Amino acid sequence: MLFTPAERRLLTLLALLLSSGFALTALRQVGCLPGPPEGAAYDRGQRDARVRPVIAELASGPVVRVAAHTPFVDGYLDVNRADSLDLVALPGIGPALAGRILVFRRERGRVDAVDELREVNGIGEKRLADLKRYVVAR
Repeated sequence: MLFTPAERRLLTLLALLLSSGFALTALRQVGCLPGPPEGAAYDRGQRDARVRPVIAELASGPVVRVAAHTPFVDGYLDVNRADSLDLVALPGIGPALAGRILVFRRERGRVDAVDELREVNGIGEKRLADLKRYVVAR
């Protein structure tokens, strides 16, 4: 069965939209992308406002926060409390690696020592040594 050029373009567009929807859903399930807040439209500005201060604080050294819900302990990011946005703010950690850390933590349970992160695919000795400057496991 042959399609006209207009039909081929329409089928290509539909396939792209469908595959991008599946990809976004998979990334949200792994933890690489945040889902929309409950009962509200998702606002990208919320994520940017949350990530920028963390990046600036990590770049300037250990961080001290007072808020009770913070993933930071004694100025270091606690890998057991961090979400994907917190992990992505770390140097050398992208969305894919942050997702693998969250999956590792979900499958294994609590991380007792930062050295256990060596078992995550993509974290070698050098990256682990870099991460030890910013993270703790409590």
